[in-house]
Amino acid sequence: MNQRVLVIGGGISGLTSAIYARKSGFDTLILESTVNLGGECTGWDRQGFHIDNSIHWLLGTDPYQDLYKVWCQVGALGPDVKTTPLDPFFATDTPSGRKFHMYLDLDKLRAEMISFGPEDEEAIDEFISALQAYGLMLQNAEVPMEISSLRYKLRFVWSMRKVIPIHRKFATITIEEYSRRFKSEDLRFVMNCYFPKGYYAEALLYILGYAVKGNTNLPEGGSLALEQRMERKYAELGGKVRTSAPVEKIIVKDGKAVGVQLRGGEILEAEYVISSVSPQLLLDKMLDGRFEDGFFHSRLRDRRNFPTFSNTVVYIGCEGDPGDIDSTAILKVKPFRIGRRLHDHVLFHHYADEPHFAPKGHFVLQCLMMQYEADFETWKRYHEESAARYREEKKIMADALLQRLSEKFPHLAGKMKVLEVTTPMSFHKRCGSHKGSYMSFIRTPYAGTASHTGRIPGLKNLYVGGQWTICGGMPCAVMSGRFATQRLCHDAKVPFVQD
Repeated sequence: MNQRVLVIGGGISGLTSAIYARKSGFDTLILESTVNLGGECTGWDRQGFHIDNSIHWLLGTDPYQDLYKVWCQVGALGPDVKTTPLDPFFATDTPSGRKFHMYLDLDKLRAEMISFGPEDEEAIDEFISALQAYGLMLQNAEVPMEISSLRYKLRFVWSMRKVIPIHRKFATITIEEYSRRFKSEDLRFVMNCYFPKGYYAEALLYILGYAVKGNTNLPEGGSLALEQRMERKYAELGGKVRTSAPVEKIIVKDGKAVGVQLRGGEILEAEYVISSVSPQLLLDKMLDGRFEDGFFHSRLRDRRNFPTFSNTVVYIGCEGDPGDIDSTAILKVKPFRIGRRLHDHVLFHHYADEPHFAPKGHFVLQCLMMQYEADFETWKRYHEESAARYREEKKIMADALLQRLSEKFPHLAGKMKVLEVTTPMSFHKRCGSHKGSYMSFIRTPYAGTASHTGRIPGLKNLYVGGQWTICGGMPCAVMSGRFATQRLCHDAKVPFVQD
């Protein structure tokens, strides 16, 4: 087969699309605007330490789930890749001053919750039952529903049988609204502390349900190692890549995508194009605003129901060992300023279990502070004002955080140094991510569960992947990349090859 597929964007979705397209016999070329593949799934070295940007936990590590098979088919996971559960999934300071642990052992978790809210036994048992049900739910990673077989649809519905009653109860409320089922102030805080404000309640239930089943483990080597395994798989298949090759326009003739124009004017022709970039970049820039897409445009215009979020992250090199510091925790600190807002909680993760991430006798501490669209605009203004102002604001914030961590962890005082600070602006610049978002739209109760069709109305031979089509992070990126190639194969009447 000599049919050519151009894949715009070399992140997880683009790599996935290209790998499956090569397996299915297409001539493929990934066009990546930066110097490296991987997009936001990446890592880099600073001052002798390794910084992991993306994976806090990876959905799809349960070998009995379809998503695990997809990760294996694209080279990201496999029998030789060790994955480790986060247990507890997180710990957090509570308003009463006690520390709560979100254990993955449900008996331990129930006992922990009862100790914080004995008056909430009924709500606690309902929560535990929901985690058990959501942990058994099938992830739709096999095939897009519109081209799936009746047998697959029935299998998916059957996996949902215990979830449907819970879905009816919690699909239209936020995590904050769900938390009101608990009388204990501590348990209400626990329910609200991990996910962005406004997230729908089911997100908490199914992520923790999957975690209980070993489906959200950490793969060894982190983000960069995972991306490099995928990159090697693609190279073994004979796939081609061009980095530092930003696409300016998608060329359309007679209602079909027939190629792209790179920055500088070079034209590349192809029978098919797959896009894995953000919808705003695709629709407004690459397609010149000529096509109306109801799914994307309604979300980009409705900021109430489809907000985005990001993080400001401070990476700290620490001398010594973590001691009794939990691997993932939400830490209450004295308020400090990030941009124009005060923050009094920090989500942190340490990488002491990754010995290659730090010199011997050291470890990396990653500190994340949630950011929303207004915060992105603040960082953007700093950056546009001057590089010096942008750097100074990052330093002020990082120094304040370091002081608070020294107070919280006296055994690390004087043994910590800031390695790197990233803001929402960092990945807007590097990856073109919409308002610096490292995931897609926040799943509010008003957003519904619809996914994009993977096609732009009125335009043939262009297929759309990327996490924005499904609404999520890396698992949605890999699924959408697979779906894009499956839709292409379906339309081209070419067998889709996965193994």
